[in-house]
Amino acid sequence: MNKASTHRMIMMVAAAAAVSLALGSAPAFAKGKKAGQGKGMSWKGHGGHGGGSFKHLLRALMVHADELGLSAYQKSEIEEKVKACREEVVPLKKEAMALRQEMIVLLKAKKIDKKKIKAKHKQIQALHVEISEKKMDAAVEVLELLSADQRAEFFEMVGKCKGKGKGKGKCKGKGKSW
Repeated sequence: MNKASTHRMIMMVAAAAAVSLALGSAPAFAKGKKAGQGKGMSWKGHGGHGGGSFKHLLRALMVHADELGLSAYQKSEIEEKVKACREEVVPLKKEAMALRQEMIVLLKAKKIDKKKIKAKHKQIQALHVEISEKKMDAAVEVLELLSADQRAEFFEMVGKCKGKGKGKGKCKGKGKSW
């Protein structure tokens, strides 16, 4: 593997790691900060609803919280579920990143050991599955906090926010929604 290929691989892994660390955040719901103020997202924030990830689910839920009539209790419980999920997922992501670094060392070795590389890759994949399952569990728990009517209204709202949009409003952003 030449130097340029190694550098390109490291950059791709670093970019993937940075993206995977971005877990939906939901601090300070009750503080009512506007988007861009402080860290994380706010209930009055905005940013499109593309994708079906936990982060996007939370972002969409926060954007539409007032329209859905979420109570202070619901917002507080959602914040707690997000915090608990993050506390479980962040260490797993760090472990996956460490395993990626170990795999890079194996890939850069003078003699490639395919068995070791595949074993390391399987460990990383297993962590990604575990992370994904924890996020899905948290997403379901968050949605269970909504009444059936709130859930139906929520998915109707985000269903209208499909595709690319560059104008102002709650539905700008790229990607498909649920």
